Amino acid sequence: EAFRGVRQPGPARARAVTRQLPDSVLSCVVDLLGRGDPVVVASALLALEGRVLPSDLVARIVELLGHGDTAIAASARLVLEGRVLPDDLLERIIGLLGHPDTAVAASARLVLDGRELPDDLLERIVTLLANPDRALAERAASLLENRDLPDHLLAPIVALLADSDPLVVWSALSVLEGRDLDDEILSRIVELLEHGDPLVVWSALSVLETCELDEEILSKIVELLEHESPEVVAGALGLLENRDLPDELLARLVGLLEHEDSSVGHGARSLLAVTDLPGDVLSQVVDVLEHDRPPVVAHALGVLRDKNLTDDVRARIINLLEHEDVTVVGHVLQVLEGRDLPASVISRVIGSLERRDPSIVGGAHSVLRGRHLAENVLHRIGGLLGHGSPSVVVGALELLQGRDLPPDVLVRVVGLLSHEESVVVWRLPEELPADPARSAEIRQALGTHAWRCPPQRGRQRSASR
Repeated sequence: EAFRGVRQPGPARARAVTRQLPDSVLSCVVDLLGRGDPVVVASALLALEGRVLPSDLVARIVELLGHGDTAIAASARLVLEGRVLPDDLLERIIGLLGHPDTAVAASARLVLDGRELPDDLLERIVTLLANPDRALAERAASLLENRDLPDHLLAPIVALLADSDPLVVWSALSVLEGRDLDDEILSRIVELLEHGDPLVVWSALSVLETCELDEEILSKIVELLEHESPEVVAGALGLLENRDLPDELLARLVGLLEHEDSSVGHGARSLLAVTDLPGDVLSQVVDVLEHDRPPVVAHALGVLRDKNLTDDVRARIINLLEHEDVTVVGHVLQVLEGRDLPASVISRVIGSLERRDPSIVGGAHSVLRGRHLAENVLHRIGGLLGHGSPSVVVGALELLQGRDLPPDVLVRVVGLLSHEESVVVWRLPEELPADPARSAEIRQALGTHAWRCPPQRGRQRSASR
């Protein structure tokens, strides 16, 4: 009640400001705020966090927020965050958003973030969207995003869509993103799909992502698949997801798998992977498996991962297990996961482990999980336990989980208790079989441990308490 015209901070940022300092202590702390040493001032400010303070001291802390020292600004922010502030102090903090010291400006933004502000102060922040200082404009935009704004404040933001500076238009679009927009505003944004600046087009697509789109708007988005900017093309692909697309367009998307920019290829793959493809389009995807660029082949495999495959297509994919690029082999294994495979293919999957690459070992685990593995195969997997890459070792351990291990492989597993990488130790099985008939070498390696919890893991758990 001490201030008139105050606005409470948002509940997500609210802190309890209930503790009272004795007057003598408060007087000493205030004296320290006048010191010339920034470290002393910053420390004194921290002593005031969460305390009930007189209004003149709060005003002084706002002044210290703009002091220009990073530590002082950060400490002042902690004192001011979640505290009820009068409008005149909030206005002064808004003035610090353009401070030449970025740490001070960032601290001012954090004090204002999530706080309920009166319309006149919000209007002032809206005007900052067109400020030539782009860092200031971005801070203003971040304060307005996700904030419920009345129509009379949205109107000047929409007006900025016609600004000649693409960065100003981008700031306005970032504020409009995620809002329920009327048809008039929506049409203004659709017009920006033909803007000459890729940043504006991409931002307009981001705004449209949460809007209901009719066929006319969708046709304009499809046209952007020919845009020179990869970011725009990727953005357009994102808006076409979960829609009923004609076969002709699906065929065009297959061509985008070969795009030089990986974000475009990835976007086309994601879209095609969740679409029921007609036979001719699926054949086009299979033809991409012969491409000379491994990332393109990987995109095609990503499309085929959950598709029903003919024996001929499956054979072409299996042949890629010998591909020179290990990432391609890893994607082949993902396609083979969960499929009915003959023993000859299982043997080739096991053979791929000799490449000793984390992506291959992980993919092989997915394919071999739940399948019976002969003893000679377990020996081959056990040979990976000495690999220099922790990821390969972990993958090998996962392949061995739940299996009756040959004596020499079991000894290798036990030896990993002293592995320098904790990620390996934590992947060791919680319990191994204690068969009295095992060799003396195994019993010696196991020692007296019951294998309910490996010793190193027990120590790590105790240390973390």
